[in-house]
Amino acid sequence: MPFWQKSKKSENYSQNNPDTFDEWCRRLNLPEVARNVISQIRSTEPVRQVKGNSGNVSGNYCSQKMEKTLQFESHKVELPGIEEYEYSKDVLEFYRC
Repeated sequence: MPFWQKSKKSENYSQNNPDTFDEWCRRLNLPEVARNVISQIRSTEPVRQVKGNSGNVSGNYCSQKMEKTLQFESHKVELPGIEEYEYSKDVLEFYRC
């Protein structure tokens, strides 16, 4: 099962604005190594495609927060996680790794 990563909300945060990301990193005083890891996660797609196995219900979720369509492998675990992160005011972004 993939891991879902989340980060806490920051006022006036815009996912697609690189200046906002830089400001967020500076405010948290993140080391350069951490910034690089987060930047890599933000810019890469998941390594493998989602597959529906027996007993799993896979699908797509159109995320307004992430401004893209996200795939999920489980409608009982991953989909509720996506929905929780999508509507949480405490989550800036979330990624499937």
